[in-house]
Amino acid sequence: MSSVWRVLTVIVILSLTSCSPKSAPSRHFEEALTKIGEAFNIYNRFGFLTFSFRVFPSFKNDSTWVIREPTTEIFNPEFLWVDFELHRSPPWESEFNIRLCANAFELLEAYFENFHIDGIDTTWKAFFPHIPSLAEEFGVKDWQLLGNYGYAFVRVYKRSSVAVVDHKQSKLKLKDDYKAMAETMKTNADLYKFTDVVGTHYLERIETGDAIYQVFVFDRDTFNKIRSDMNTTSVTTSEPAPYIKYFSNWYVTQYGKIMSASDDYRLRPLLKSDFTESYLLFQRYPTIFKLYQNEKLLDKLNEVPSETLISAKLETTSEFIEKPLERSYYKMWLHNHLLLWEHNI
Repeated sequence: MSSVWRVLTVIVILSLTSCSPKSAPSRHFEEALTKIGEAFNIYNRFGFLTFSFRVFPSFKNDSTWVIREPTTEIFNPEFLWVDFELHRSPPWESEFNIRLCANAFELLEAYFENFHIDGIDTTWKAFFPHIPSLAEEFGVKDWQLLGNYGYAFVRVYKRSSVAVVDHKQSKLKLKDDYKAMAETMKTNADLYKFTDVVGTHYLERIETGDAIYQVFVFDRDTFNKIRSDMNTTSVTTSEPAPYIKYFSNWYVTQYGKIMSASDDYRLRPLLKSDFTESYLLFQRYPTIFKLYQNEKLLDKLNEVPSETLISAKLETTSEFIEKPLERSYYKMWLHNHLLLWEHNI
């Protein structure tokens, strides 16, 4: 790992010239940064990547990590270049990301829209395959995910740091031992050994920060009307006024809790007390749209340095097998196996 850090240190010095003099990566991001360009076998964790990639507010009493998946340094480190952007105190964005979801599967697709795993079309299946147990993560009741309902998933981001393999600067090649292993793949046993030792995917890009989100539950007829009125299922806007009426008591069947992806304990009181709207005389309900044109609330949120994983891109290791025949053989085998795993989850 020391050789990797020698390369990364050079990049840090270069990158900081375009950042604030006080900019510095968080400890959690530093730890995750060491894994950029490293690989792991996705089959060992398929369906349960949330145990090693912090994407849900599940680990309520443990905020000491962003990525803890064991990885392998498969590339020659002297040819690995990583670019990253750092923001010491990033502000919460003013844009609202609104996604209309016809069922719980589309809700998951909306949550994981910024995650990409090469060879897998339905990314969320690699992270979390069990729909009923998702209710807590989305702040709703389990029966609401399984019933005949439609949903709106609304999210606001805070973007802290981005790290990505710079393919223009990097000349990625497998280390000699892994290269030799790739050149001798002839049987299924060889393929399984390669995936176990080298890995199926490597971390090509990660982004840390945080997200505040809320799920709105509608009965089916109301959901269909809203979707027809909006004439789209996806809106990203800093001016949500034309849509806010659809998220009032006149339309919504059930309001989900307002959640943060990091579940930082310092955010919880704010999410519980500062995001309520009055209705009639004594009725109150939570709404993420309290953030709209509310600088005072944004300032409160900006005081909390919360952090988690909000985006990731995993690419397969197959492109680095130099011999065309072995590369084609492995790519076909890996593609077919990924399809089977994705279909069976």
